[in-house]
Amino acid sequence: MQIKPWKITLLAIPFILLACAQLDASPVPPATPTQSVRAVTDFDSGISEIPPEQLIFVLVKNHSSGSGSCDFPVVEQSPLAFKVSSRILTIDSAGSSSWLSDENLVPVTQPEIVGLGYFGFYTSRDYSLGGGIYNALYLLDQLPYSVSSFSLVIYSVLKDGSIVAGVKDQVYQFEPGQSWVEVSTINNDSQPDCRITSTLSITNYGLLQSSDIKFEDDPILP
Repeated sequence: MQIKPWKITLLAIPFILLACAQLDASPVPPATPTQSVRAVTDFDSGISEIPPEQLIFVLVKNHSSGSGSCDFPVVEQSPLAFKVSSRILTIDSAGSSSWLSDENLVPVTQPEIVGLGYFGFYTSRDYSLGGGIYNALYLLDQLPYSVSSFSLVIYSVLKDGSIVAGVKDQVYQFEPGQSWVEVSTINNDSQPDCRITSTLSITNYGLLQSSDIKFEDDPILP
């Protein structure tokens, strides 16, 4: 069953922040915002300075939690399309489904390394909302790289692993480990006493060695 990310429309509170995004043993490391990314106006679009045998990895993560009287059925957990740990990106050899509605996004469906890198999407909900962790992995195959689901455009990649990316109406330079974060809250229509808070982050994990991309035949579990 394909599950789409929550549509958050009210009380959007943007934070432009640095995530201490060291890769750890969890499927996707938590973002710990501490410092602002830098807005830019003078940049070159379509430029890739990625060194040989390296790839860029950019991730959008959405986590939703409930407060108040939330009563959602428990969701059965499915295997994941990828996980990251100790700077190793492990990808399910069976391929990734396409969770996002962007028709230009190409899911990773073959155990091969092609293109400039990877764009990942990760969504999770706490147990008050039924739980569940799901993700999808796409080829970052060209610049500019547009993801309309999140009003995101990756314009360029610099040799140190920084990216120049537009989020909504502003362009930023994301150094490796930096994130743009937005927190939004709504009341659930079907459960008026349930308040849902979603945290959306766009993180540049920087450059990975191509030798650190591993394809796994066994299911990847959360």
